[in-house]
Amino acid sequence: MLSYNRWQPERTLYDVEDVAQAIGFGGQSVEFANKSGEDFENWKQRVKLGNALHQYSNLKDAENLFLNDEKIQIEAHPDDKFLYSLIGYYFCDLLLSQVQVEDVLNRASETIKIIRNLLSIALDKLSLGRAYLLQMVTTSEVVTISEPVEFI
Repeated sequence: MLSYNRWQPERTLYDVEDVAQAIGFGGQSVEFANKSGEDFENWKQRVKLGNALHQYSNLKDAENLFLNDEKIQIEAHPDDKFLYSLIGYYFCDLLLSQVQVEDVLNRASETIKIIRNLLSIALDKLSLGRAYLLQMVTTSEVVTISEPVEFI
């Protein structure tokens, strides 16, 4: 079932019970955005589709979409090496699902320096925390509570 909240249209894909249906809608959104000629709208719809593909475990296609969007972003804004804010978080989520911890640590450590807004900072800190947790779980490294953690 698809529900639409006119105040939060970006939530549309995530309210769909069937993720495969969400991917279909995401593909249609990308097609419509391509026809609109609006670069930002096209980019935004591809990111939503990338996240839906990730949730559906279509990791390679999702990663290709995110990498393509990152390339477009770098061409438009050469100082921004990585996707950031919610989009960057979605990409880091995908990378963490592939246990690419170092890549996430590198990305979030860089993008947190670009202060955009509180949401961006919070998402970078969340990505860093998740990456450090995954790093501890996948290695035998022991961290005691008494150790200070600067990124939090």
